[in-house]
Amino acid sequence: MEPFRLDGERLWLLDQTLLPHEERWIEIADGPGMVEAIGHLRVRGAPAIGIAAALGLWLEARRIARAEDGRDGPGAGGLPPRGGAEELRDAARSIRSARPTAANMGWAVDRVLRAAEKAAPPGSDASGPAGNAGAETWVQAILAEALTIWEEDRAASRAMARWGASFFRDETRFLTHCHTGGLATGGGGTALGVLLELHRSGRDVSVWATETRPLLQGARLTAWELQREGIPVSGQQSGHVPARPRGARSAHSVRRGRPKLHVRSRVPFRRGDPHRRAGPL
Repeated sequence: MEPFRLDGERLWLLDQTLLPHEERWIEIADGPGMVEAIGHLRVRGAPAIGIAAALGLWLEARRIARAEDGRDGPGAGGLPPRGGAEELRDAARSIRSARPTAANMGWAVDRVLRAAEKAAPPGSDASGPAGNAGAETWVQAILAEALTIWEEDRAASRAMARWGASFFRDETRFLTHCHTGGLATGGGGTALGVLLELHRSGRDVSVWATETRPLLQGARLTAWELQREGIPVSGQQSGHVPARPRGARSAHSVRRGRPKLHVRSRVPFRRGDPHRRAGPL
Protein backbone atom coordinates (compact mmCIF):
# COMPACT_ATOMS: atom_id res chain seq x y z
CA MET A 1 0.00 0.00 0.00
CA GLU A 2 1.35 3.41 -0.98
CA PRO A 3 0.14 6.77 0.41
CA PHE A 4 0.70 8.61 -2.90
CA ARG A 5 -0.36 8.24 -6.51
CA LEU A 6 1.24 10.09 -9.38
CA ASP A 7 -0.95 10.25 -12.47
CA GLY A 8 0.97 12.14 -15.11
CA GLU A 9 1.33 15.60 -13.61
CA ARG A 10 -1.36 15.08 -10.96
CA LEU A 11 -0.46 14.00 -7.44
CA TRP A 12 -2.99 12.26 -5.21
CA LEU A 13 -2.66 11.55 -1.49
CA LEU A 14 -4.68 9.11 0.61
CA ASP A 15 -6.27 11.07 3.47
CA GLN A 16 -5.28 8.99 6.49
CA THR A 17 -7.45 11.01 8.87
CA LEU A 18 -10.55 9.38 7.33
CA LEU A 19 -9.38 5.77 7.63
CA PRO A 20 -10.65 3.17 8.22
CA HIS A 21 -14.17 4.41 7.55
CA GLU A 22 -13.52 6.15 4.24
CA GLU A 23 -10.85 5.74 1.59
CA ARG A 24 -10.56 9.16 -0.04
CA TRP A 25 -7.78 10.30 -2.36
CA ILE A 26 -7.27 14.05 -2.47
CA GLU A 27 -5.35 15.96 -5.12
CA ILE A 28 -2.42 18.08 -3.99
CA ALA A 29 -1.77 20.87 -6.50
CA ASP A 30 0.94 23.01 -4.92
CA GLY A 31 3.19 23.63 -1.94
CA PRO A 32 0.52 25.14 0.33
CA GLY A 33 -1.69 22.12 -0.35
CA MET A 34 1.08 19.81 0.84
CA VAL A 35 1.70 21.99 3.90
CA GLU A 36 -1.97 21.60 4.81
CA ALA A 37 -1.89 17.83 4.28
CA ILE A 38 1.21 17.34 6.43
CA GLY A 39 0.07 19.76 9.13
CA HIS A 40 -3.34 18.09 9.45
CA LEU A 41 -1.82 14.57 9.54
CA ARG A 42 -3.40 13.49 6.27
CA VAL A 43 -0.01 11.92 5.67
CA ARG A 44 2.05 10.64 8.59
CA GLY A 45 5.11 8.54 9.31
CA ALA A 46 8.62 9.96 8.95
CA PRO A 47 9.49 8.29 5.62
CA ALA A 48 6.14 9.25 4.05
CA ILE A 49 6.44 12.84 5.26
CA GLY A 50 9.91 13.14 3.75
CA ILE A 51 8.59 11.97 0.39
CA ALA A 52 5.58 14.27 0.70
CA ALA A 53 7.89 17.24 1.33
CA ALA A 54 9.97 16.42 -1.76
CA LEU A 55 6.89 16.06 -3.95
CA GLY A 56 5.47 19.28 -2.50
CA LEU A 57 8.57 21.17 -3.62
CA TRP A 58 8.17 19.75 -7.12
CA LEU A 59 4.56 20.93 -7.22
CA GLU A 60 5.60 24.36 -6.05
CA ALA A 61 8.43 24.58 -8.60
CA ARG A 62 5.94 23.73 -11.33
CA ARG A 63 3.56 26.41 -10.10
CA ILE A 64 6.36 28.99 -10.03
CA ALA A 65 7.46 28.15 -13.57
CA ARG A 66 3.95 28.22 -14.98
CA ALA A 67 3.08 31.47 -13.28
CA GLU A 68 6.18 33.10 -14.72
CA ASP A 69 5.59 31.99 -18.31
CA GLY A 70 1.98 33.20 -18.21
CA ARG A 71 0.11 29.88 -18.14
CA ASP A 72 -1.24 30.35 -14.63
CA GLY A 73 -0.93 34.09 -14.26
CA PRO A 74 0.31 37.36 -15.74
CA GLY A 75 3.72 37.72 -17.33
CA ALA A 76 5.49 36.07 -20.22
CA GLY A 77 8.92 35.25 -21.53
CA GLY A 78 9.89 32.43 -19.17
CA LEU A 79 11.18 32.34 -15.64
CA PRO A 80 13.50 35.28 -14.84
CA PRO A 81 17.12 34.57 -13.92
CA ARG A 82 16.52 35.42 -10.28
CA GLY A 83 13.53 34.82 -8.06
CA GLY A 84 12.40 31.29 -8.90
CA ALA A 85 14.70 29.48 -6.51
CA GLU A 86 14.09 32.08 -3.79
CA GLU A 87 10.38 31.34 -4.01
CA LEU A 88 11.22 27.65 -3.81
CA ARG A 89 13.29 28.22 -0.68
CA ASP A 90 10.35 30.10 0.84
CA ALA A 91 8.15 27.10 0.03
CA ALA A 92 10.72 24.81 1.64
CA ARG A 93 10.58 26.83 4.86
CA SER A 94 6.78 26.57 4.88
CA ILE A 95 6.87 22.82 4.34
CA ARG A 96 9.42 22.35 7.13
CA SER A 97 7.20 24.30 9.52
CA ALA A 98 4.26 21.97 8.88
CA ARG A 99 5.93 19.16 10.87
CA PRO A 100 9.31 20.31 12.18
CA THR A 101 9.87 17.13 14.23
CA ALA A 102 9.55 14.76 11.24
CA ALA A 103 12.96 13.07 11.00
CA ASN A 104 13.03 12.60 7.23
CA MET A 105 11.68 15.98 6.22
CA GLY A 106 14.83 18.06 6.66
CA TRP A 107 17.19 15.94 4.58
CA ALA A 108 14.56 15.36 1.86
CA VAL A 109 13.99 19.11 1.51
CA ASP A 110 17.74 19.75 1.45
CA ARG A 111 18.26 17.15 -1.27
CA VAL A 112 15.60 18.70 -3.49
CA LEU A 113 16.98 22.21 -3.00
CA ARG A 114 20.46 21.01 -3.95
CA ALA A 115 19.05 19.37 -7.08
CA ALA A 116 17.27 22.63 -7.95
CA GLU A 117 20.47 24.64 -7.58
CA LYS A 118 22.43 22.16 -9.66
CA ALA A 119 19.84 22.33 -12.46
CA ALA A 120 19.98 26.14 -12.67
CA PRO A 121 21.53 27.02 -16.06
CA PRO A 122 24.61 29.23 -16.51
CA GLY A 123 23.90 32.91 -15.98
CA SER A 124 21.14 32.36 -13.46
CA ASP A 125 23.47 32.90 -10.49
CA ALA A 126 22.26 29.48 -9.18
CA SER A 127 19.04 31.24 -8.20
CA GLY A 128 16.72 29.53 -10.63
CA PRO A 129 16.21 28.85 -14.33
CA ALA A 130 16.10 31.35 -17.15
CA GLY A 131 13.74 31.06 -20.10
CA ASN A 132 11.09 28.46 -20.92
CA ALA A 133 13.57 25.66 -21.69
CA GLY A 134 15.51 26.36 -18.50
CA ALA A 135 12.34 26.40 -16.45
CA GLU A 136 11.26 23.00 -17.74
CA THR A 137 14.69 21.52 -17.07
CA TRP A 138 14.61 22.97 -13.57
CA VAL A 139 11.18 21.53 -12.78
CA GLN A 140 12.05 18.11 -14.20
CA ALA A 141 15.27 17.96 -12.18
CA ILE A 142 13.31 18.62 -9.01
CA LEU A 143 10.75 15.95 -9.90
CA ALA A 144 13.52 13.45 -10.67
CA GLU A 145 15.07 14.00 -7.23
CA ALA A 146 11.70 13.63 -5.48
CA LEU A 147 11.00 10.39 -7.34
CA THR A 148 14.48 9.11 -6.47
CA ILE A 149 13.80 9.74 -2.78
CA TRP A 150 10.51 7.87 -3.12
CA GLU A 151 12.06 4.88 -4.90
CA GLU A 152 14.95 4.69 -2.44
CA ASP A 153 12.46 4.36 0.38
CA ARG A 154 10.50 1.67 -1.43
CA ALA A 155 13.70 -0.26 -2.10
CA ALA A 156 14.68 0.02 1.58
CA SER A 157 11.27 -1.32 2.62
CA ARG A 158 11.56 -4.29 0.26
CA ALA A 159 15.03 -5.14 1.53
CA MET A 160 14.00 -4.77 5.15
CA ALA A 161 10.96 -7.00 4.67
CA ARG A 162 13.06 -9.81 3.18
CA TRP A 163 15.80 -9.44 5.77
CA GLY A 164 13.41 -9.17 8.71
CA ALA A 165 11.36 -12.18 7.61
CA SER A 166 14.49 -14.33 7.70
CA PHE A 167 14.55 -14.05 11.51
CA PHE A 168 11.16 -15.76 11.88
CA ARG A 169 11.40 -19.36 10.76
CA ASP A 170 8.08 -20.64 12.09
CA GLU A 171 6.47 -17.88 14.21
CA THR A 172 2.88 -17.04 13.31
CA ARG A 173 1.49 -14.88 16.15
CA PHE A 174 2.60 -11.24 16.38
CA LEU A 175 1.77 -8.13 18.37
CA THR A 176 2.33 -4.71 16.79
CA HIS A 177 2.51 -1.24 18.29
CA CYS A 178 1.94 2.07 16.49
CA HIS A 179 1.84 1.97 12.69
CA THR A 180 4.75 0.93 10.51
CA GLY A 181 2.98 -0.15 7.32
CA GLY A 182 3.04 1.08 3.75
CA LEU A 183 1.12 4.26 4.58
CA ALA A 184 3.94 5.36 6.92
CA THR A 185 6.51 5.00 4.13
CA GLY A 186 6.70 5.26 0.37
CA GLY A 187 5.06 1.84 0.20
CA GLY A 188 5.76 -1.56 1.72
CA GLY A 189 6.33 -0.48 5.30
CA THR A 190 9.02 -1.25 7.83
CA ALA A 191 8.08 -3.44 10.82
CA LEU A 192 4.66 -4.26 9.39
CA GLY A 193 6.29 -4.93 6.04
CA VAL A 194 8.07 -7.92 7.58
CA LEU A 195 4.74 -9.45 8.59
CA LEU A 196 3.33 -8.82 5.13
CA GLU A 197 6.37 -10.58 3.63
CA LEU A 198 5.73 -13.62 5.82
CA HIS A 199 2.05 -13.64 4.85
CA ARG A 200 2.78 -13.37 1.14
CA SER A 201 5.25 -16.24 1.38
CA GLY A 202 2.43 -18.47 2.64
CA ARG A 203 2.82 -18.14 6.41
CA ASP A 204 -0.46 -18.30 8.38
CA VAL A 205 0.10 -15.01 10.24
CA SER A 206 -2.22 -13.46 12.82
CA VAL A 207 -1.75 -10.12 14.56
CA TRP A 208 -2.78 -8.25 17.69
CA ALA A 209 -2.61 -4.51 16.97
CA THR A 210 -2.41 -2.06 19.87
CA GLU A 211 -4.64 0.99 19.57
CA THR A 212 -1.71 3.42 20.00
CA ARG A 213 -3.17 6.51 21.63
CA PRO A 214 -3.92 9.35 21.19
CA LEU A 215 -4.44 9.11 17.41
CA LEU A 216 -5.13 5.36 17.31
CA GLN A 217 -2.71 4.66 14.48
CA GLY A 218 -2.70 0.97 15.36
CA ALA A 219 -6.45 0.58 15.65
CA ARG A 220 -7.10 2.58 12.48
CA LEU A 221 -4.17 2.26 10.08
CA THR A 222 -2.43 -1.00 11.04
CA ALA A 223 -5.72 -2.87 11.24
CA TRP A 224 -6.87 -1.39 7.93
CA GLU A 225 -3.71 -2.42 6.09
CA LEU A 226 -3.78 -5.93 7.57
CA GLN A 227 -7.43 -6.43 6.67
CA ARG A 228 -6.73 -5.36 3.08
CA GLU A 229 -4.12 -8.13 2.93
CA GLY A 230 -6.47 -10.73 4.44
CA ILE A 231 -4.46 -11.10 7.64
CA PRO A 232 -6.51 -11.79 10.82
CA VAL A 233 -6.11 -8.87 13.23
CA SER A 234 -7.50 -8.14 16.70
CA GLY A 235 -7.37 -4.88 18.62
CA GLN A 236 -5.47 -4.56 21.88
CA GLN A 237 -5.52 -1.72 24.40
CA SER A 238 -2.06 -0.21 24.61
CA GLY A 239 -2.11 -0.25 28.41
CA HIS A 240 -2.63 -4.01 28.40
CA VAL A 241 0.40 -4.82 26.28
CA PRO A 242 2.54 -6.13 29.22
CA ALA A 243 -0.12 -8.78 29.80
CA ARG A 244 -1.02 -11.58 27.44
CA PRO A 245 -3.84 -10.57 25.06
CA ARG A 246 -7.20 -11.79 26.35
CA GLY A 247 -8.04 -15.35 25.39
CA ALA A 248 -4.74 -15.86 23.58
CA ARG A 249 -1.64 -17.93 23.82
CA SER A 250 1.67 -16.08 24.02
CA ALA A 251 2.72 -13.90 21.13
CA HIS A 252 5.69 -15.17 19.15
CA SER A 253 6.89 -11.64 18.44
CA VAL A 254 6.35 -8.02 19.32
CA ARG A 255 6.72 -5.47 16.52
CA ARG A 256 6.64 -1.95 17.79
CA GLY A 257 7.92 1.58 17.76
CA ARG A 258 8.89 4.13 15.15
CA PRO A 259 8.52 3.48 11.43
CA LYS A 260 12.17 2.37 11.46
CA LEU A 261 12.17 -0.05 14.40
CA HIS A 262 11.36 -3.75 14.89
CA VAL A 263 11.43 -5.56 18.21
CA ARG A 264 11.26 -9.33 18.65
CA SER A 265 10.25 -10.98 21.93
CA ARG A 266 8.83 -14.39 22.79
CA VAL A 267 6.32 -12.85 25.23
CA PRO A 268 5.62 -9.08 25.21
CA PHE A 269 8.17 -7.14 27.25
CA ARG A 270 9.08 -9.99 29.60
CA ARG A 271 12.58 -9.62 31.02
CA GLY A 272 15.25 -11.97 29.73
CA ASP A 273 13.67 -12.51 26.32
CA PRO A 274 15.76 -12.01 23.18
CA HIS A 275 15.15 -8.83 21.20
CA ARG A 276 16.17 -7.97 17.66
CA ARG A 277 16.11 -4.43 16.29
CA ALA A 278 16.41 -3.49 12.65
CA GLY A 279 16.14 -0.32 10.63
CA PRO A 280 17.73 1.35 7.61
CA LEU A 281 20.81 3.42 8.41
